[in-house]
Amino acid sequence: MGTVVRPYALSEPACSATLSHEFNMLEPEDSMKWRGVRATPERFNVSEADEIVRFAIAHGMKVRAHCLVWDHTHPNWLTDGQFTPDQPSLLLREPMATEMRHYAGQVFAWDVVNEARGNPRDSIRYSKPGIGLSDKGKAYVEQAFSLCA
Repeated sequence: MGTVVRPYALSEPACSATLSHEFNMLEPEDSMKWRGVRATPERFNVSEADEIVRFAIAHGMKVRAHCLVWDHTHPNWLTDGQFTPDQPSLLLREPMATEMRHYAGQVFAWDVVNEARGNPRDSIRYSKPGIGLSDKGKAYVEQAFSLCA
């Protein structure tokens, strides 16, 4: 049985004891989402996610990574940026590939697209001009899975 966790909880003795005794899987709450991993265009920061993964491994727990694509977890520099039509595919692919390589062998499952529902919310992947795929239905979901392959 698993639960979501934020890094600060690991330093609280009662919480970390409960996590390690009552659960056999952890899922980082926000630490693996774009906003946490790449808050600036210049660098990736996986330190919070690494802390959760280390804790899980040290306690014989599995890690389910959450999540590579979600309509509202993109950093402002990405959603507010002005990009050429050639840039978006690389910008959207790079963090996914970087995270998946970094956690290869440490994560047993990935939530690739979170909350892909009937009417997607406005997002860079769905409705941003030059990037979004809103004219192609849920093609952004297919794109996300193809980028993971």
